[in-house]
Amino acid sequence: MIPNLTGNISSLMNVVPTPGTMTIIPIKMVGPVPLPFGLPYVVMFNPENFNERKDFNYDCEQAPGDAEGTLRFSWVEQSEIQFEFLIDGTGASGDKREVMAEIELFRVTTGFNGDRHMPNYLALIWGTFIFHGFLKSLDVQYTLFRPNGTPLRAKLRCSFKASTTNILRVLSMGLLSPDLTHKHTVKSGDRLDNLSQQYYESPRHHINLAQANGLTSIRTLREGETMFLPPLEK
Repeated sequence: MIPNLTGNISSLMNVVPTPGTMTIIPIKMVGPVPLPFGLPYVVMFNPENFNERKDFNYDCEQAPGDAEGTLRFSWVEQSEIQFEFLIDGTGASGDKREVMAEIELFRVTTGFNGDRHMPNYLALIWGTFIFHGFLKSLDVQYTLFRPNGTPLRAKLRCSFKASTTNILRVLSMGLLSPDLTHKHTVKSGDRLDNLSQQYYESPRHHINLAQANGLTSIRTLREGETMFLPPLEK
């Protein structure tokens, strides 16, 4: 989840019809700026709820014969969100949409992009909630039909996997404040615990550094990569 970014992504907010409506926008990164890149999808009815999940992975070090092992943190999965929303073609709510056309628009917005040879990178915006990532799964349940068999109502259950660029992660964590200037270019032999010791005078912030830089492992740093050093309490 990426709060407090409206001042930095005005180009995205301009295509949101109302701040209170869930809108899904394909985007591309032009330098540090996220720009709309295709047709947005606006849900007919906002989700009643959504779930957010983040998995922490550990290795278990266990000596032969020991009854219990010692857990060591390994890496953090990117967040996932899941929610469902309704498309109604009956007009009972005062709004009427063609169900199959709406589903096709959703698939065009969120699905595979032949020009980029990958699914669209998406921004989900709903009020102050902003999420960046890719569609992971889609389940469509049709619940009402015309006499000819075409659907009049459908419920879409969808799951999205987070994928956030460093610049968006920095903005979301408030790392561009005037009192922060620390960046670090990874050199051969660098480790997160050593960087934590160097910048924060304690090795215990290595997990914070991994999360701030979107690392999926605390053990391997790529030489030449830029690390962002967030303002953490020492």
